[in-house]
Amino acid sequence: MDLAPLLPDGLTHRRPALTDAGIPVPEDLEAILGLCRAAEERVIGESDTTADEVVEMFTLPMTDLEHTLLVHDGDDLVGFVWTECDASTGESWLDVYVGSGRGDLADALVFNPLKHLAGFRNTENGKNPAFMESLFNVAVDTVERACENMEPGRLYFGSADAAEYVFDKRPPYVNDGRLNRLRFDPDNPQSRETMMLFWYAHCLGNGASNTQVTSDYPYYMEKIVNERADANFMMLYGAGQSNTMNTDPQLLGLSGSYTTLEKIQAYAAALAERMLGISPAGEAQIEPLSNIRHSEVFLPVDNEVIRFGRNAAFFQNTALRSGRGLEMVTEIGYWELGARLAVVFVPGEIEPALVYGGALSEAESWSGQPWNYPSLQEMAGPGRKLLVAGVANDQIGYIVPDNDYMPMTAPQSKGVEFVSLGKTTGSRLVTAFYKLITEVR
Repeated sequence: MDLAPLLPDGLTHRRPALTDAGIPVPEDLEAILGLCRAAEERVIGESDTTADEVVEMFTLPMTDLEHTLLVHDGDDLVGFVWTECDASTGESWLDVYVGSGRGDLADALVFNPLKHLAGFRNTENGKNPAFMESLFNVAVDTVERACENMEPGRLYFGSADAAEYVFDKRPPYVNDGRLNRLRFDPDNPQSRETMMLFWYAHCLGNGASNTQVTSDYPYYMEKIVNERADANFMMLYGAGQSNTMNTDPQLLGLSGSYTTLEKIQAYAAALAERMLGISPAGEAQIEPLSNIRHSEVFLPVDNEVIRFGRNAAFFQNTALRSGRGLEMVTEIGYWELGARLAVVFVPGEIEPALVYGGALSEAESWSGQPWNYPSLQEMAGPGRKLLVAGVANDQIGYIVPDNDYMPMTAPQSKGVEFVSLGKTTGSRLVTAFYKLITEVR
């Protein structure tokens, strides 16, 4: 049977591509299409289905998949179903994709759901224009006032171990483990100190099911630092691709029943106390030397979800088409502070092993291939501690070592590959950093 009439326009080319690649089409195609048609009748007729052994709902972050079904034959995923409805005519129809397993469907999955989500938004790209304008104005005003109010002083670096406050969800479980703090001490005794913290736990204290409007832990850390140290505070997100907050009640001193807000505040209090406990004796003064440079990077986009999201104006990152296909334009930066400290500006959320070393070996990785690149810390040199400023100047998603890039539907993925540009993002950025740091020296 010819599948072309059943496939969405963007996927009509994929059937011969799969065949050419040697991926077998399931032999019992008629049975699969029969299941899809049965699913269509149930979905169009009512919002739920009773045939759980045949069809299951599949939920992905940030998408509305109410009418997206994955068709199973036993334990194997064999089909992808999406029902479309024309609001003006009431006509419904079915899009079908047939593959031979979860990995084979990854490229095709959520094309139409993303389109649906983009259309559901009130604005073209999903952003609130008034909020974005306000955010832009506040950011510009803050930078201008900071430049106008610059004053002399001394800069210090100190750190404190806080590894127990982070939960890493994905191997190889390599992390810095420390609260890394820059502290500016102004010469004017009437001026406040400023503390800049580099930390690597995602701000996920509220959780996906929370209905309370509140900030996450950096806000409450700032309040504590303001009150206890009479200092300004800011936090930069470090190398924390799969890291989240460890909010174990015993660790945070919580007992009995407590609210989400109380949990967030307890986490903030624990980190603030640890950071404020860095004594002057444990700090090193940074020499008044500052060298900073940025470099443009072109990254191939082979993640079909990201490609579609861009085409549907789901996000507006700059991209271009070249002889190598679609590439995202971004940048990486390097900042030398004094003689013993440096910062890498990463345009997304990077796997810490790329920074500190310890990436998975050939035997441990998903692809079974080695990772033959030095860490960013090695490139910076043994005499400099390298800090990470993540999501800096851009947000391109997760940055994974090439050898451990896996299908987005793999349980081990933890959702990382769903929002990663592609399987060579890690090596491309590491190479760009090497070129940048070589030019600087």
